Amino acid sequence: MIQQLAKPALVVLAITSFLWIAYRIILYSAGKKPASSNKELLLFFFVVYFIFVLLITLYPLPMTRVKVPGAKGVNFIPFENMLREFSETFRRTKSYMRSHAVENIVGNIFLFIPFGILLPLISPKFRSFGKVFLFGLLFSLAIETLQLVSRQLGVYRSVDVDDVILDVVGAICGFIVYRLFRITAHDS
Repeated sequence: MIQQLAKPALVVLAITSFLWIAYRIILYSAGKKPASSNKELLLFFFVVYFIFVLLITLYPLPMTRVKVPGAKGVNFIPFENMLREFSETFRRTKSYMRSHAVENIVGNIFLFIPFGILLPLISPKFRSFGKVFLFGLLFSLAIETLQLVSRQLGVYRSVDVDDVILDVVGAICGFIVYRLFRITAHDS
């Protein structure tokens, strides 16, 4: 999967970098107060991360154009797919699904950890648990909604409330990491 994303990711990164630099130059030339270099770097990383997440979740990879036998593709019942995947992984004939189930759970959580770290770093407005939770939820819901729309256009992407739950858990984990580093930085 990573190899399939490498070329498009590099193209998107190059375009994003160019547009970001052009945008910031226009802002500075219009008299807007320049941010510190650290803040600029954080904003740039957040934009790149944001686009990377959209690329991973919305880009129609060849492997996602094939429906998995027995999979509904759309799930609005919390934990239904996770429990089904885990129960099937312990059957002898479906042991190959174990790595898929773990990859799905861990992947969704890890995908949103940077969100929970970067969001409060880019602005003091986002330094509360509630705001990171809310914006993580909204970002994940937007992704699942776009995946639902893409299904209507013929691109097979699964839509699952479990992904939203796992994404929000990842954002919360990222926020906890942010808070722990902030506490340790103040104590030193």
